[in-house]
Amino acid sequence: MADNPEFKYFSNKDLDRINENYMKPVFDEIISKYDSHLNHVLDYGCGNGVFGSYFKEHTSCSLTGIDASTYALEQAIKSGYDQVIQLGDFCSQNVPLHDNSIDFVLCKDVLEHLLDPLFVLNEIHRVLKINGLLLLHIPNHFPWVYRLKFLFTNDLDTQKYFPDATDWDFPHIRFFRLASLVNKLEERGFKILENYSDFFTLYLPKTGRIPGLTHLQKYLAAKTPDHFAAGFTLLCQKSC
Repeated sequence: MADNPEFKYFSNKDLDRINENYMKPVFDEIISKYDSHLNHVLDYGCGNGVFGSYFKEHTSCSLTGIDASTYALEQAIKSGYDQVIQLGDFCSQNVPLHDNSIDFVLCKDVLEHLLDPLFVLNEIHRVLKINGLLLLHIPNHFPWVYRLKFLFTNDLDTQKYFPDATDWDFPHIRFFRLASLVNKLEERGFKILENYSDFFTLYLPKTGRIPGLTHLQKYLAAKTPDHFAAGFTLLCQKSC
């Protein structure tokens, strides 16, 4: 890999801040129910490997990571990835993998960074085997709490994902609603198997001790993720 210590659109400092795998509950569900689909796992936008390496640690899978950042890929290798692939432009470069060759794709917090997210969905569909699985996770920028915050601050980064970014270099350039996301996935030959969005309820300061609030939040996030979930998390199957 070429020497590229600082990727222009996602700094090494931003990568280093990602040090906790908060996706473990979802991953555990998938491992328990869909272990037979976890032979060759592709982490599309693997970053430093904090998330995808969980599958390597808890299954016998072969793990491949794709990212644009040399620094990220170096960290992913240290995290146990079997293979890494560097793509400079996710919106125009095909993944150097054969059609119908991957059992499971993890694509976490990637589409919101791309001018052409549909290109990535098409590539994922191409490399997945028939009946292969895609776990897709993207942030929900505007649940009800953050709609109110945006109303008063006019700041798109309502959840302070990138506190050092300005309007000119904010890494998120796409914003999604659940219905439109599902629609595009189905158009491209994916069937929704599970909606795990209720695993990511909104953080409300100083409310942790209110009896029943956690269960209520989870219920509301399952019923109306656009208003009550911090992110959209879908398990999809390539159906055609």
